[in-house]
Amino acid sequence: MCELAPQYTNFILNKRRINANDYGKTLAEMGFKNHDVVVVKKNDVLDISAAYPLTNEDNTQLSDRAFKIFNTWFDMFSEQPDRVYMTPLTATYFIMGATNEEVAPTEHRIVSLFTKYDDDKDGKLTRDDFLKFYFEASRDNSKNVYENLKSMLVRAELIRMPEIVEPFLFPKDQMPRFTLSSNQSQFDTLFSLLDTKSENDDGMQEQVWSLIRMLSTNRAMYEQVLKVEDST
Repeated sequence: MCELAPQYTNFILNKRRINANDYGKTLAEMGFKNHDVVVVKKNDVLDISAAYPLTNEDNTQLSDRAFKIFNTWFDMFSEQPDRVYMTPLTATYFIMGATNEEVAPTEHRIVSLFTKYDDDKDGKLTRDDFLKFYFEASRDNSKNVYENLKSMLVRAELIRMPEIVEPFLFPKDQMPRFTLSSNQSQFDTLFSLLDTKSENDDGMQEQVWSLIRMLSTNRAMYEQVLKVEDST
């Protein structure tokens, strides 16, 4: 889950951007096949504060926020279910997330990572190995680390994007209650459910009607009401 509103993201499948015309299509209709990768790119959003340091004042260990974030990344990309080590294969997923670039387990970045930080040479990176890698990268090449953070939806102040409440309101035309009502095809489909009868109804029609009442006024239906009033 990317945990971002649609206006903050671009979804790319086979080098093609998924857009509003694809809504409602099945994966097959969109051309999705086994092992295809959907790339989610975050649109640029203005940072609201200065960068938080990656290391402590003495430059001898990771800062508190960086330590927490990199531990979370290890949990995300380590081998399940134990999550005690990262393999060359799971490391490729990590590189893809941090750089938006596809890599193979045999690529030099993966090989170099394991050659330098896999202390016992068992083909696995432990949590301590991973944190050592990010400490040294933060100490010696912080610019690249901040780029990794941005790709992983972490702002420069080392706070994850989903944890930040943006100080603005969404325009009404981006709210579900407006989009469902203004898209005539979607509204007609929803309205047609009122005529659906089933032995296992379980109050579905009543729930659909409650949902329709929450939506903004549908323009076509509003104009029909006006015509009826004019004819009386």
